[in-house]
Amino acid sequence: MGTSWTMTSTIVGVIIGLVSRPVLVAFVGIDGYGVWASAIAVASMFSLGGDLGVASVLPKIIAERRGQKRDEGTIASSGLLFALFTGAIAGAALLLSSPFIGQRISFPDFPLLLQIQSVQMPLNFAIGSLLALLQGGRSFRAYSLSTILLASGNLFFMIVLLSLGAGLVGVMVASLLSTSILFALLVFSYRKWLHIPGFRDLRADLTQLVPVGLQLTVSIFLSRIMYQVDVVILSFWTVDPTVVGSYSLAVFVARVLWILPGSIGLTTYPVVSEYFVQQDSRRLSAYLQTALTASCAMTGVLAAGIVLLGRPVLRIAFGPAALPAYGLSLLLLAGTAALGIVRSIAPAILGAGRPGVAVRISAVGAILTSMLCLVITPIGGSTGTAIAVSISFSCVSVALLWATDKHVLPKEGRSQFYRKLGPVAAGAMVFSLAAIPVAAPDSDSWAFVVAGLIWGAGSVLLLTASGRRAILRWIMRSSDSSR
Repeated sequence: MGTSWTMTSTIVGVIIGLVSRPVLVAFVGIDGYGVWASAIAVASMFSLGGDLGVASVLPKIIAERRGQKRDEGTIASSGLLFALFTGAIAGAALLLSSPFIGQRISFPDFPLLLQIQSVQMPLNFAIGSLLALLQGGRSFRAYSLSTILLASGNLFFMIVLLSLGAGLVGVMVASLLSTSILFALLVFSYRKWLHIPGFRDLRADLTQLVPVGLQLTVSIFLSRIMYQVDVVILSFWTVDPTVVGSYSLAVFVARVLWILPGSIGLTTYPVVSEYFVQQDSRRLSAYLQTALTASCAMTGVLAAGIVLLGRPVLRIAFGPAALPAYGLSLLLLAGTAALGIVRSIAPAILGAGRPGVAVRISAVGAILTSMLCLVITPIGGSTGTAIAVSISFSCVSVALLWATDKHVLPKEGRSQFYRKLGPVAAGAMVFSLAAIPVAAPDSDSWAFVVAGLIWGAGSVLLLTASGRRAILRWIMRSSDSSR
């Protein structure tokens, strides 16, 4: 049920993204989209430290306390105050650095775009803390509705301001407005959970949150480098907003594969934390198998859809200028798909109390992605960047799967776990590769229809072969017998 809510919000978010990107490109062009993507990527570098991982620790602590029938106390409000404080520091750093960054990346209004992002940063951190409270309490409906509201508000204000001629500055202001409104609504709606802590309570809460959070911060810091450094390196190397815009569109298309895995991952963290503290290995194994199998099947379906229908959809949504993004997205697909599948269960490593393992894997991913992009981008441009990212993501996926197997999965029943997963993984790979020769061209309507029919038939076969209904019945039997 939690995954159904988070998946719904993720799908709505992607749909809004599929609407907002063409609108943005229609008003500012591919080069303007590249400027926007560069500003977001650079601003994200300044938020890498986050709130020292406090928001990442909150779901685990809240889930564990509820599993043990304990009261949460003031820990949520302490986390919120700390998020506002650290967000203000990160925002000030971005604000002061924006003129110097604008001298190197001389895109139009680039320093101003970064300055607007700096004002928004404390609110971003605070919303992350409030959503962590909902995630830890398994209030996934409220969590999902909040993210839907944020995306919808951002789209509404963006369309209004672009229509008024505000350009990219208006796009950034739209994000600031929607973030401010959501922050105010969350604080008002959940004020009963936010007890103002005294100094002693605040110190006690942060003493519990920060030490573990620091380890998670390093992991998050390195993960964000891995996810954002490609656009930053490409921006600095080419200083060409059109090239950056095409590559950023390709990244957006490829990461559509993360819709379901990201939704499942949101539930994985608190669920594994609770099952681990209860030492319920049967339900833990059943949950992880269901998560990984469903993620694998849906990722195969979406990957084949991108291969088969990507060209005409890009042309229809963004115009002929966006077609170069299709080839780049295909280069990104292999690594992005592999990492997307494993992302559904990767939070289990943190839920099992192994932040050090997550840090080491994130370090490998960040270093590998940075080095490969620095070496291959000068040789192959945006094509080289896509190849570098795909190689790095594939390596990180293997490391995450190994770590989950070693530190999270119960020893009993592992052979059955992988025996059921293997055919689904093989089917997803075959479906995606077989789609390449019959991919629809960008302007043939009949070929588009045929490709759509092939995709629909293949999707039904793959989802049926995944045996998702049988796995869900197994979970229900496990739950009933455990009670």
